[in-house]
Amino acid sequence: MDLNGKRVVVVVGKGFQDQEATVPIDFLNKEGAEVVTVGPDTGDIKGIHGAVIRVENTFADLDPTAFDAMVVPGGRAPAYLREFEEAREFVASFAASCWRRPAW
Repeated sequence: MDLNGKRVVVVVGKGFQDQEATVPIDFLNKEGAEVVTVGPDTGDIKGIHGAVIRVENTFADLDPTAFDAMVVPGGRAPAYLREFEEAREFVASFAASCWRRPAW
């Protein structure tokens, strides 16, 4: 699968399920996608089983409509992220923009 030129945002929060973040990130990078991480704060975040992901951007730093795909790893992260209005708005804005884009 060739994902060159595609931009994918990974929404990362405290307590993410390690494999649900690291496996997609590794795959997307391998296939040539530009992978960007976002969360409520920048810096390193630890997963449930100890994996560490560096969050490069806050929600205010990015335009969610500029991405071709979004990954939201499970675990405890979705419940944590729902506490942040900016996270809810970021995901909702991305989802609203998807209806007019064709699938890969």
